[in-house]
Amino acid sequence: MSSPASAQAKQHVNSGLNYLDQKQYVLALQEFNNAIQLDPNDAQAFYHRGLAHLEMRSYAQAENDFNVASRLEPGYAKPLAALAELHLRIALETLERAYYLCQVNPTIHPQYLVNEISRRIVALKQLL
Repeated sequence: MSSPASAQAKQHVNSGLNYLDQKQYVLALQEFNNAIQLDPNDAQAFYHRGLAHLEMRSYAQAENDFNVASRLEPGYAKPLAALAELHLRIALETLERAYYLCQVNPTIHPQYLVNEISRRIVALKQLL
């Protein structure tokens, strides 16, 4: 890639990071998309776009971006850590749904199941 395009891509990543810090995820996504269009081999652009998707709860897109970033730069640990966080969030949300179902259907779900789910929710929240 040409140097001017690389510099432009870096500017888009930096703008995206600013938007990410401000929790303006849609604008951050636009900047990271622009960076990726200019430099489709920029692992950091994919990683940061994945973070924006993660915060927007677009889990499939986040997972894809973290995997691409990891493939592009195998020694880059941040995408793998973010991928682990994504899976923890999904697990926590799934357990919270199960707990809710136990609460609204107490005759179907025995108390030991409610207690076990509650214990797992607490354990996962400590990891996040």
